[in-house]
Amino acid sequence: NYKTQAIGIGKKIIILKEGEEQTSFSPKGDKYYLWASLSPDQSKILFTAAGEGTYISDLSGNILSDLGYLNAPQWMNNNWVVGMNDVDDGNIVLSSDIIAVHIKSGERFNLTEKEDFIAQYPKSTKNGERLLFHSIEGDIYLLKIRFRK
Repeated sequence: NYKTQAIGIGKKIIILKEGEEQTSFSPKGDKYYLWASLSPDQSKILFTAAGEGTYISDLSGNILSDLGYLNAPQWMNNNWVVGMNDVDDGNIVLSSDIIAVHIKSGERFNLTEKEDFIAQYPKSTKNGERLLFHSIEGDIYLLKIRFRK
């Protein structure tokens, strides 16, 4: 039983419905597309254009928001996304924090800045009220999230 989904494959974002390709596009041109996903209401696409940044587009590929540097982005709900602000030297990760971004205002909140560990790969629960991520040592963390906007 397939659902509608967006995936980044090479230099295209593809929207699949019932497991079949419905449309494909390259919203930022000749870039590789990573971490593409549909918003919970299935009206927008979140994706990263390699070497350029993370964006939100409509279902036709028109850019709606530029979220800047944000790796492994995930939808929290229709108004918020979360991802990593990570730094590496090409071999090892030197630092990484979990960042929440309000998609309309562009406000960014560092959710792990006071912690003394490298936080990676956030994943929201389906209702967007909790966030799972892990440290580079393999410890798993659970944050309870409360939105005010």
